[in-house]
Amino acid sequence: MKTIMISLLIMGVVTPTFSQNPSAYRIFGEILTVENKTYKGYITWAGNQNYWIDFFEASKINNPYKRYFHAGDGVIFSFNGQTSAYPPTHHFSCQFGNLSRIRLTGPNEITLTLKNGQECKVVKNRSRDIGYSLQIATDKEIIHIPWEQISEITFQAADQEDCFPLHPVYGILKSTQGIYKGLITWNTGKNDWNKNETICLLLNKMKKIVRDKAILKVIPQADIAENFQLLNTDILYPIGQILVNMPNTGSVSVPWERFETLEIIRPEELSGLGYADFPAPRPIQGKVTARTGEIVQGTLVYDLDETLDIETLDGKNDNIIYRIPFKYIRSVEPKNYKYSFIALRDGNSLSLRETCDVDQENSGMMVLGKDLPAVYIPWNEVKSVEIE
Repeated sequence: MKTIMISLLIMGVVTPTFSQNPSAYRIFGEILTVENKTYKGYITWAGNQNYWIDFFEASKINNPYKRYFHAGDGVIFSFNGQTSAYPPTHHFSCQFGNLSRIRLTGPNEITLTLKNGQECKVVKNRSRDIGYSLQIATDKEIIHIPWEQISEITFQAADQEDCFPLHPVYGILKSTQGIYKGLITWNTGKNDWNKNETICLLLNKMKKIVRDKAILKVIPQADIAENFQLLNTDILYPIGQILVNMPNTGSVSVPWERFETLEIIRPEELSGLGYADFPAPRPIQGKVTARTGEIVQGTLVYDLDETLDIETLDGKNDNIIYRIPFKYIRSVEPKNYKYSFIALRDGNSLSLRETCDVDQENSGMMVLGKDLPAVYIPWNEVKSVEIE
């Protein structure tokens, strides 16, 4: 039996007038196929990623910093319950707005070209970002292209009208840990619901969604209140993860048990990010203060893995998952074997745990100076990391 109640409340709403064209925030580019056909338009990735601020994720092939370490050095790295004399290879993630081109180079392998011209090879991991069909909306039609038929994808700012516009949902989500404002993806990553056990509504026609103990109350906008039973799009219930992509901050994924309310807001109340709003990636610059008091400054290699400001720090707080590009982080302070304290450039801060970016499985910090040898500081000897 479903523990859900649809609560109707007639309330007046103002029809939004867009201050900017929301199509500018959508992923746009050209797909070249193995048959030498080129399709240009708005791209939907992995079924539900449509916007430049969405995150692309894959696994790196190797760790170039292994060459600094040798068996017998006395340095031991821990990762996923295993130990090694060499640092592990991690995953890669950045926002789609940071990408310039993708070229298919092997089974489940691609070469990424970033906006600064840097190339890196990555392979498929648990995400759906490599190996799944893409959808592209051209100026005439919507086309589904199997992954194995793709040769290359080039990203660019939109230069044509969107004939098949989407209706992005922006909202303010309140959880047990905080309040987040951004682009909403409801039930992200869930594709296996039993359709006979679901309730489907147009999320962008909602005014507010409230959790009251085990009951989900939905308040629609006034213009659809009488006909809401006819709608059939977003799977509103059951609930998995609710993703909030926040411009100039990162993303947060909130599970049902931590969800409290979601208020849908008008699009003009939140400025999105177009392709031109993503500058070329830069090396992470800053300083590391060791617990001995020593300070080392230069180019940072965080967790012997992340080197660019577009890469992300991941962590959890009370089962809420955070993904934050380093360019939005001011400092990181390890607090114990499990938690680190993260200060953001917008003045907010939080404690995160349960990933190798923030706990005892962090491989440590390497600092590269212009005319100095590389300096390595193990994570348990790091007092703070400050990012310029």
